[in-house]
Amino acid sequence: MKKIKNLCKLVYTNLNISAKMTILYLAFLILSLIISSVVYYRLSYQLTLQKSRDLSMQTLYSLKSNIYTMLDNTSFNSRIIMGNMDIQDILTYKELANTQESQRKLTNYLVTLMDSAPYIKSVYIFDNFDTRYGSDKKYLKSLKIQNIKNAYWYKDVEKEQGYYIVRLNADSVFNIHSSEKTVSLLRIINNNITMKPIGLLMVNLSEDGFQSCYNEIVQKYGTRIVILDENNRIISTNDDLGQEEYRNLLDSQVYKETNSSIFDHNDKPYLYSTMFLERYGWKMIIGIPLEQLQAEGSLYRMASLLIIILNGILLCIGIVFVSRLITSPIHRLLKSMKAVESGQFDIVEMETGNDEIGKLKNGYNLMVIEIKNLIGRIVTEQKTKRKAELNVLQEQIKPHFLYNTLDAMGYLALAGKNGELYDALEALGSYYRKCLSKGSEIITVEDELEIVRDYIHLQLLRYGDIFSVHYDIDDEILKYSTVKLILQPLVENSIYHGIKPKGEHGDIRISAKLQDGYAVFTVEDNGMGMTEEELEQLNNNALDNNLNSFGLRGTIQRVKIYYEREDLYIIESTYKQGTKITLRIPVSQEDRRSV
Repeated sequence: MKKIKNLCKLVYTNLNISAKMTILYLAFLILSLIISSVVYYRLSYQLTLQKSRDLSMQTLYSLKSNIYTMLDNTSFNSRIIMGNMDIQDILTYKELANTQESQRKLTNYLVTLMDSAPYIKSVYIFDNFDTRYGSDKKYLKSLKIQNIKNAYWYKDVEKEQGYYIVRLNADSVFNIHSSEKTVSLLRIINNNITMKPIGLLMVNLSEDGFQSCYNEIVQKYGTRIVILDENNRIISTNDDLGQEEYRNLLDSQVYKETNSSIFDHNDKPYLYSTMFLERYGWKMIIGIPLEQLQAEGSLYRMASLLIIILNGILLCIGIVFVSRLITSPIHRLLKSMKAVESGQFDIVEMETGNDEIGKLKNGYNLMVIEIKNLIGRIVTEQKTKRKAELNVLQEQIKPHFLYNTLDAMGYLALAGKNGELYDALEALGSYYRKCLSKGSEIITVEDELEIVRDYIHLQLLRYGDIFSVHYDIDDEILKYSTVKLILQPLVENSIYHGIKPKGEHGDIRISAKLQDGYAVFTVEDNGMGMTEEELEQLNNNALDNNLNSFGLRGTIQRVKIYYEREDLYIIESTYKQGTKITLRIPVSQEDRRSV
């Protein structure tokens, strides 16, 4: 640790004044930004959390009011039904029970009650004579128990002596084929005079009614709502959490009138708040995504961030200003020397005295003069070396091709095909006449294509019909000049490394076109192709090490050396589907030869 400390001290001591001041200022700036960011984040998080709690409580109070209003309205309408004299008489006197007139009257009253509240799905009245009256939006349901007094909740209703209770799925006493949740308002009907029980009223509320209490509330923020009964069973929800998960959520909270806690849902933080409906022992839980609320504060955060950035910019400007006041002469000299970075070795023209800056300027000018002389010598040597490399590669390619051609002609001689051997010799002579080109390295595209045709003729004489050749030549390109012997090695590569290894009849396509100042040559085959690994090696400049592609390697090297560029070729290949090699040779009108 002590060595590292001494090393840092040594490095800092050797820095110039401007660098030292910049490091100190930046250290304080970074420390200030870190502290400001931490404080801002914590404050922003706390504000978002508080806003979420306030919004949760407001939403829960609104939902609580809506539920109370819905149940109070249902209770009020039920009292109107219970106090109706016709209903009192029908339920009191046995001779009126279950008559057609009684059924009609009671049904009309119950239909009126259902029409007054769309969230009421059914209403049933049971008298003490085992008669049932009802109205249902779907169909009247029959009891699956012998008597309504045998219902598991009947004693709870009876204890209230006329006041209502609410129970989840109390209509399970009926033969129901649906799993839809129902909240039932149940109350004993007492005689208005004797105050003795004469029947029971059941009003069944649909889950849609409870959803309507919070649908408008939860449209914003992606809020999640769940309403649980006294036994923590789900009455209504728009959430996808299970009943057991809500129980765990409640267990993690301290039971009081309202409580909030953070709970992750689908890897997103939610603030879940709880409120009790004391009247029924129910619980309401609301979950608000913190990300939504944090997004709303983005404008405030953006403004704060801009203020921090502005302060940072102003501080940086101050750093530069103070540093320049101290190191202005050195900066002027460095500005004059800046051209070196772009490769311009120019002497510094700057008025200086006989001080340290003047001595530094004079020493720099002497260095620039020596560097320019050295670069000139290196450029000359490199040109000579590259020319020699080009000639060596050209001489390597000639015997390489001659070896393959003589091999093919030897096969014809052994096979006794004298006529074809003669044709091969004619083609070989034509090939070398064009290759020699009076010693010139540059030939026309037309001559280059003739060389390719002669070579293909030789190969077809040897291999018969194992491949076919297709040409797509732009006539306009024929009179342009190019380095000679660049297409034949590519065709050779297609035959020996593409068509032959595949063992099937293949196609070779040769095209030559003018495109945007380039002569674009393409040699494409449908042979073996290359794997992705082999292709990646070729395209990562590993071509020089590929001993299996001497002709291809030599051609690419010659083109790169002659045109002094690296981006003149593209190799594309798919295993067992073929290979496509494209050469892009820069040309101009000066390269076009007259007919």
